Formats: sequence, C-alpha cells, structure tokens
Amino acid sequence: MTILVRFVHVTCSDGAYGVKICKHFLGFVPVADAANSPPTNKVLEFLEKMIITLSYMRGQGYNNGANMKGMHSGVQKIILDMNKRAFYMPCSSHSLNPVLNDAAMSSQYAVTLFYIVKKLMFLPLQLGNHVLSLTLKSLSNTRWESRIEALISLRYQIGKVYNAVVINILENFDCITAHEAKSLANLIKDYTFLSYLVIWYDVLLHINVVNKSLQSITTDVSNAICMIRKTKEYFEKNRTEDKFKSYLIDSKELA
Repeated sequence: MTILVRFVHVTCSDGAYGVKICKHFLGFVPVADAANSPPTNKVLEFLEKMIITLSYMRGQGYNNGANMKGMHSGVQKIILDMNKRAFYMPCSSHSLNPVLNDAAMSSQYAVTLFYIVKKLMFLPLQLGNHVLSLTLKSLSNTRWESRIEALISLRYQIGKVYNAVVINILENFDCITAHEAKSLANLIKDYTFLSYLVIWYDVLLHINVVNKSLQSITTDVSNAICMIRKTKEYFEKNRTEDKFKSYLIDSKELA
C-alpha cells in the first residue's frame, strides 16, 4: 500500500504570510491480505511511526476497493469514527473506471463491442502484408484508459484488421481458430458494431481529454468544474442511442 500525505504549509516573512499545498510520498506499507480485511491497523501504525497525529487529519482518500472505502467496515469508516473531521473523499481517477464500466454494461451493443475487442486480442493474428500503424491494445478492468487505447487502433484501421482476420487466420491456423476468426470477421463487419465503435471512440476520447486535464498541476477547481460541465453538456446533446439511430437512418438512405 502506498501512503502519501497532503498538507498546508504556512510561511511568514516580514509580516507577509505564504500558503502552499504540499504533497509528499511517505512510503510503502506491506499488506498481506488487503482484499479480505481492512488494513486499518497498518495505516495507524505507520502514522504513529511517522509521528503524525490522527487528530490533525482533515481528510482521507483511497481507491474504490470495498475494504478501503466501505461505509460500514472500511478503513475510511473506522478512521472517521476515531476522528469526525477526517472526511472521506473517493479518488476521482479511480471512480472514473467503474462509472465507465457501468455505462458500457448498460447497453447490449456496447457489451458486444468490448467483447469483440477483447476476443481480437486473444486471436493469433498473422498480419502479413496488412501492416498496422497502430498496434492492437488489450483491455484492462482496472485501468479505464485502456479502452480508448484499444479502440484507437480499430477505429482507424478496421479494414486492415478485418483483412488480417479473414485472410491470414483462415489460411495459416487450425480449424478451431479458423472458425473463431470467421465468427469475429462476421461480427466486425456488422454495421451495428462499426457504429458503436465510432460512438464509443468519441465518448472515451472526450472523457480522456478531460481526465488528462484534471490531472494537470495547473488546473484549479474553477477550470475543473467548467471542463466537467462542458463534457456533460456534450453528452446531453449527443446521446448515444439517438446518435446510433441517426446512423441507422443515414445507412437506410444510402442503401
């Protein structure tokens, strides 16, 4: 477990006060079984060792693990019972991943999209002459940014990926792999898949830009609120289902 502290450092020079928010890395704490038991004692022992008084704490933040953020028996709850002023604030970066996961799992089309993307990564692609300028990236359940990285390569070279799946796989691998490749080829040329590939690329790209900006050391609360508000307005104006319906209408007109 990594432990960091943020604190306010006040200086006084010639009667003028200066205030600076500092963030320091204190060290690593070995935790044997953090998944099944809250490592509260480890945290308290470490703070005592570093001569940091718990009563001075005015906030605590962790990732979204149940053992850390649990409202009944998590570390934040136990420490909050000991110090009512140590308010808990969830990590915004960690919160983004489960939000996107829930959003993706709420649509059967999105579920299909990421299922196909994941299956492509486990397929032994023989690219041959179909050289990809962007390599295929795998999905991660803990690092949400992997989704935009995985979709970029497909978004801009889906034709090359399709050719690699259809031609090279069918010619060079066993029957089981060939069957799986043929099934994937049929899926990735489907119009619904292609539409949602474009839609989710746009969604994740907008979120990724905002997420990177929020992590900047020059970003203040005012700019953060403004960026989040604009992102929210963008998605309200471009609702995914409505956008997909418009794609379907355009395809029928083209047909």
